Formats: sequence, C-alpha cells, structure tokens
Amino acid sequence: MAAHTQPIAAQGAAAPVDPYAALNVLDPKAMEPLNKRLTKNWEAGIYKKKWVEVTAFRNLKFIEGAQWLAINPQARLVDRPLPTPDFPRSITNRMVKIHDDLVTAVSTGKFPFINKPATDDPEDHATAEVLDRFDDVMFEEAEIATQRRIADAWLCGTGNVFLFPYYDYDLKWGTKPVNFLNCPTCEAKYAEGDEKLQFGDKCPDCVTRMTGAMPIEQLQAQPDIAAAMVAAVPSMTPSTEDMPIGRLRNKTYSLFEIVFDNMIPYGTEKPWFFCRHRYSIEKAREEFSGFAAKIQEGMSDVTPPSHIDYQEALAWIGSAFGTGTGGVERKPAAVTVQRYYEMPSAEYPLGLLITRIGADLIVDAKPLFKDGEEQVNPLVQIVDRITPGSAWGKSRMTDITPLQIRRNIIESLGQLSFQRTGAAKLLIPFSSNVKNVTGESGQVIEYQPVAHPTGTPSEPHYLEAALNNIGFIERWLAQIDM
Repeated sequence: MAAHTQPIAAQGAAAPVDPYAALNVLDPKAMEPLNKRLTKNWEAGIYKKKWVEVTAFRNLKFIEGAQWLAINPQARLVDRPLPTPDFPRSITNRMVKIHDDLVTAVSTGKFPFINKPATDDPEDHATAEVLDRFDDVMFEEAEIATQRRIADAWLCGTGNVFLFPYYDYDLKWGTKPVNFLNCPTCEAKYAEGDEKLQFGDKCPDCVTRMTGAMPIEQLQAQPDIAAAMVAAVPSMTPSTEDMPIGRLRNKTYSLFEIVFDNMIPYGTEKPWFFCRHRYSIEKAREEFSGFAAKIQEGMSDVTPPSHIDYQEALAWIGSAFGTGTGGVERKPAAVTVQRYYEMPSAEYPLGLLITRIGADLIVDAKPLFKDGEEQVNPLVQIVDRITPGSAWGKSRMTDITPLQIRRNIIESLGQLSFQRTGAAKLLIPFSSNVKNVTGESGQVIEYQPVAHPTGTPSEPHYLEAALNNIGFIERWLAQIDM
C-alpha cells in the first residue's frame, strides 16, 4: 500500500499532460469533447429560461407602448388582429413614465469614493487628494455616464443587467514608449524600474540560477565570490518599445444574451456562462476569416433560449409598430456566436474561453486566465429585486404591467362610451318631412311614434349625450394610477 501513496513523479511516471495542448481548433476530432461540453451546458442553461424571458419581453413591450404587437415563431413582430383600424387602444402609457423615473433615479446616484490619508505625512494627504479625483477620471475614461443609462434601462425593465468590465489594449487608444532591459542569455525582458531588478543591469533569473547552486551560508560567508558570480552574468541590453496605453471599458449585456445554469441562485459563483451574440454572415466571415468557408447561410445553429429570439425581436419593435407590415419579409441571414467562459477546475486549472459559431464550429479555444493571474469571474450580475432561490432578479415593472393592462381596458371602455353615447341624437318620426337639420347631431334616428290619446302629433326632438358612467370610469382610472 505504501508504494501507491508515493507521488507519481517519484515513481518515474511521465509528467502530467497539459490539457491546453490539445486545444487545436483546426482538428475537428480534438474539438469533439469541447463541442459536447458546450452543448451540454447550453441545453442546461436554456432549460425553462423562457419563463424569465417571456416576462421580461412583455415588460419591455408595454414600456414601448407596443403591447398590441404579437410575435410569431420566426421572431417576427406582427400587428395583433384588431376588429377595425380605429378600435380603441390605450391612450396613456403610464408604464413608460414609471420606467423613465426609475432609470433617472438610479442613473443619478453615485457611490462616493472617500480616500483618507493613513498618516499626517504630507505625501499621504497629497495621495488622498489625487485618489479623490481618480473615480472621476475612471468614469470619464470608461464612459460610465452613457453605459449607466443603458445598464439602468435593462435593470429597471427586466430586473437584470450584466456588466463585463475589461481593459482594452487596442492600439486605437494610443501608445507610449517604454524602456526595457533584455537578457541575451535567457531572453527574459524586464521593464525599466521593475522591482525584480535588484542586481543593476544583470538578469535576476540568471543570477538566481547561478548563485542558487551554492548554500546560502557559503554566499553569506564569502560575499566576494557571490559578487564575482553576479559580475560574470552578461549585462542586459536596453531597448525601447511602443506599448499600448489601453483604456478601461465595459460591455453591457441583457438577460436575453447571457446563459448560465438556472439552478444556481443569485449571489452564488457561476462555474460557467455563455455570452450570446448574433452576427451577420458577412461580419462573422470578416472577424473569423480563417473559417470563412465554413460560415454559411443555413448552417446548423443552437436553439434560442426561448425557441424565440426576443433580443432580435426587440431590435424591430420600434420600427414594426404601427407600420402595418407583417412577417412576410425575408429575415437577414445571421448566425449565433457563443463565447463560453468556464472558471478554473481540476480539468482546466486556468479555465476555458471558447468561441463557437452555430452548433458545432469552434473557432477559438484558449485558457481564460494567464498563469499566476488572479482568477476572478469576469461577469457581474446586478438585479433589481432579489427573488430567494432564483438565479434571476425581478423587475418592479412586472407588478405594474397588470395594472397597465387593466388601465388599457378601462380607458378603452371610456373611449367607446364617448364614441357611442357622447354625442346628442336627433329622433325624427316617420313622415315628419324634416329637412335642413342644423347643428352637429351625433346620430339621426327615424322612428315610428306611438299614437297619443290626445291626438297630439309627435315631433322631432334631441336626446342629450348619456355620459353618466364617465365619472365612474375616471374614478377607476384614478384608483389604478395611485
């Protein structure tokens, strides 16, 4: 039994296999296990997610005043059939007013960064004053003001918003010359001022390897020998390179674009998640040019989370409403691009970052983190109202939508009452030979009068508008609006 408890390396076994060495996207067989892994997690993530998406889409539809629109299975917005074009619909959209007030209230708030000096040293006071302005600089660089309006609109409308902060090293943000020291022996590179440079222009790695073979007691007893060994290390050569300055950025995602395990409640670490995007065929071929030949219209695609692409429907909701157009137009050709993020595990100690197009075309697979990098989940979820045990937050607009539905019915009832009884009616007996009626009677009705015992003939007369129920309708609307 003792032999089995020894380390594998001590038994002469081979070193552990690097799991990332097999991530060759050009080898379809090597990608089969990853495809199965992604498909399994995707199916787990979209299970029953439609319950969340349907409610969120309903909220947004009502906020936009497009509650009379329906969506067909091909993700097309179409006009809901109405009896007549002038059929009374809602007149006052109270939901958009409440939603905009919530967004404004959330967007104007700001968490204060208060920096206090640690000591009475003037340098600490100066540092604290600089840091007091740091958040303003950071917010301006990341365009937080614009990002917040977008994020807050999703948060208030659907109850959830996802933030993906990152540092963008794109050269479009400019470059800055940086001095380096290059080791001619081990080819290591150190930026000028690196804290590891403790031996002047000597490579610290080479010095460590040279002096590491000697016992520390000998190095302390014979400093001249240690100094001679350091001096024997070749000096590093200076160089200057233009390095990207970069900029702090953020991506904002809605619940329609994020897929994760719905069984894991909010506030608990998510071991994996998908960011879902829709690309046109041309954009996908341009961005993933090495796989352009495999990106075709009609290629196999993953199932949308709700079997209906609500995110795509939202892109058309403004233009489709009131145009009278249906779903007969041809949809633009597009593919689903999934970016899969998996946190470190025993199988993949540096995590996974995989990009897949459609149902099975993996175009990129690499570690999520670099060796030695802090391993923090990059996705931040913010919810409006926490639902215990649920992975998703609840929007306050969900409770207001039924009130708007009831208001639509009552307000339509009031409009119908005005149309049908809100104008005076002229009653004209048959054979009365009435001509040249003046005034604006809402309706002219001919009738057969009942004979009077007195023999007095009937004459035309008006019936005033019957608006006795309007006051009740107004009180009912006022009660809903409270």
